[in-house]
Amino acid sequence: MCRIRRDHVAVLVCDITLMKAFGVGLALAVLIDATVIRGALLPATMRPLGRATWWAPARLRRVPGSATAAP
Repeated sequence: MCRIRRDHVAVLVCDITLMKAFGVGLALAVLIDATVIRGALLPATMRPLGRATWWAPARLRRVPGSATAAP
């Protein structure tokens, strides 16, 4: 589960109107990212891409000691 830092809560309870608006905007951005982007949009784009989603540069694919399937 996501943890909200004290700093973000402090921004929400601040008396300055601009800081309150920033805090609300930040909270909405986190909620939209957590629900819409990571819950729906990301899986919907990963499915058509298939194996290309897990692409890695050739140099990183040859790292010694990396986890590979046993023959």
